[in-house]
Amino acid sequence: MFTRIKSAIGRATRGGGTRLRAPDGTTWRLLGAHGDGAFAAQFGKLADLAASPEASEAAAVADQWLAAFRDRRAGTLESAPAAARLLRRQGRTADLAGLQAHYPVPAGRLARPEVVAGAVGVAWEVVAEPGMPARSLAATAAVLQWLLDSYEFRGAVNPATGFPATGFPTTGTPVRKETVRHVLAVARLRQRRPQEVPSLCVRALASRSLSGAERATVLATLAMARQQLGQPCADLLDQARALDPGADLVAEANRVAEAVGSAPVSDAAAWPLW
Repeated sequence: MFTRIKSAIGRATRGGGTRLRAPDGTTWRLLGAHGDGAFAAQFGKLADLAASPEASEAAAVADQWLAAFRDRRAGTLESAPAAARLLRRQGRTADLAGLQAHYPVPAGRLARPEVVAGAVGVAWEVVAEPGMPARSLAATAAVLQWLLDSYEFRGAVNPATGFPATGFPTTGTPVRKETVRHVLAVARLRQRRPQEVPSLCVRALASRSLSGAERATVLATLAMARQQLGQPCADLLDQARALDPGADLVAEANRVAEAVGSAPVSDAAAWPLW
C-alpha cells in the first residue's frame, strides 16, 4: 500500500532464540534482542534495494534471502515484507507466490505480533501485484479475513501519525485493523469482487492520520472498484494523483481508466464513500 517497508532486522525481541511452529510442523526461529550481526550485514539493504530493484546487487541479495528463508534462518520472518516488496518490484511473481505460500499463518487471537506484521506485509505485496495467481490471492484473503474475524488487535499505533509510517508495522508495532481491512479490499478487487471494496476502505479513508501516499492508494483502490462496476471514478483518480501520483496502485488505476475510458462524474453521490 505504501512507498516503503522497512525490515525489522535488529529490532525483534529475544527470549533466548524464540521459536515459532508453522502449521506444517516446521519450526522457525525469530531474531533475538541483540539481533544477528551476520544477518544484518547480509540483508540489511533489503528495504533500500526494494526501492531500487534495478541495482546490480538486488537479484543476488533476493536469491540469497530466499535461500535463507527456505532454511528457516532467524530473521527471515521479520524481514519478509521488505523481501516481498523487492521480489514484486523485480517482477518475480512466482517467487513472491512461494514466499506467501510458506510464510507461517498467524494462529490464535494472541498470535505473535512479529508474525502478524510479517503476514500482513507479505499480503500487501501479493495483492498489490496485478498478476498474482488466483491460488495466492485466495490464500492471502483467507489469512486476512481470519485476522479481521479472530485476531485481538491491541496496543497503540505510532503516536506521531496514528498509522504505521510505512503502512505496515515493523516488529513491536501493532498491526492496525484498518490496514488489514484495506489489504483485504485490494485482494477482493483482484478477485473481481468490487462490491466488497467500499466497506473495507471506508475506515482507512476516514482516518485523519493517513499520509498523502497512503490516502492516494486507498483512493486508487476505490477508483478501480468503481471501474470494475462500470461507475464513474474520475473524481477519485484526480484526488489520488493530486496527493501522490507515485503511490502504490495510482499508476495502475490510471492505466485501467485510460484503457476502459473514465466517464466524467455527473453525480457526485453516485457511490458515497461513507
